Amino acid sequence: MSYRRLASLLAASAGLAACGDNLAPIVDGTVTIDTAADVDALAGIDRIDGDLVVRARELDAIALPALVEIAGSLQVQYTTRLRGLSLPALTTIGGDLAVDDNRALAALELPIVRAGAVEILDNPALGAIALAKLDETGDLFIQDNPAAITLDLSALRSAAQLDVSLQDGLTALVLPELKLIRTGLVMDSNPALTRAELPALVTARSVHIQNNAWLEVVAAPVLTRVTDRFVAMHNPRLPTCALNELLARLIPPPRAAVMAGNDDVALCEVPAAPGQIR
Repeated sequence: MSYRRLASLLAASAGLAACGDNLAPIVDGTVTIDTAADVDALAGIDRIDGDLVVRARELDAIALPALVEIAGSLQVQYTTRLRGLSLPALTTIGGDLAVDDNRALAALELPIVRAGAVEILDNPALGAIALAKLDETGDLFIQDNPAAITLDLSALRSAAQLDVSLQDGLTALVLPELKLIRTGLVMDSNPALTRAELPALVTARSVHIQNNAWLEVVAAPVLTRVTDRFVAMHNPRLPTCALNELLARLIPPPRAAVMAGNDDVALCEVPAAPGQIR
């Protein structure tokens, strides 16, 4: 790994060469943050031409205010004390974003516009997830972050798969710009979720909505194409009649439709707005 525009002492201690000041502050290769010294060595760096791996078990906070781009992946995993991660200038991740199994991480706010795949899994203290500028991504998994009460994906327009599951504190899923899900939409086992709003969604290869005890409203007013499977099961407050209205608008019909354990008693006396389950 070679550092450019790093202090000569740090470069020498790492067996690296410091290049001229006219070069952009770039690091070549994969970088691992374990200690405070690793964070200090990245001060002023705006691009990493490799992965950034955070495994810091003894750090409470990490701030890299100058970092704009990671050509590879960003992996923040298995930390025990890390509460804060500040990357306020980071707009591009060329590879994947993985934020997994961080025992104390309290908030995640990244201004990234694009990433390969995104997974945010099993972070028990994570109260807020904000990827408000994320425009497109591959598979996007938000799972098992029980303290998260807010999820901001307000700019997201397309994803391969979108899976929001096991989010104990999430009461609303609002995706105002999402138009395309190339494989599947999954909302599974979110016990506090009462509504999902997808006002721009037109196409999803499959839809799975299941085991959401308080879900009453799914608004998808322009959803007209689900080609593979449409599954809605064990959502006891979600009206079956409104699900049927949504299914009737799908052209062609999905390959399979499975519905059970929803609210079969509710009457849809006043027609819902197109695509709105209420």
